[in-house]
Amino acid sequence: MKLYVTYGWGYDQRNCYSVVEAEDYFSCYAIIDRVAGSHYAFSYTEADFAGQAERYGLTEIPLQPQSRSDT
Repeated sequence: MKLYVTYGWGYDQRNCYSVVEAEDYFSCYAIIDRVAGSHYAFSYTEADFAGQAERYGLTEIPLQPQSRSDT
């Protein structure tokens, strides 16, 4: 299965999403927790995420915790 992770407005990763692929929900969330912890905005199933990348102009990036630049 796949889960799609989005990042919050005001963070360096805004307008981006990441794809997490694993055997089941629990495994996907274990990966998300290990890599990003609670530092992301939302997660979606494939059905719920369908069309969002195109509609909102999102770019796929590797899964990572959202962060803010110190500028």
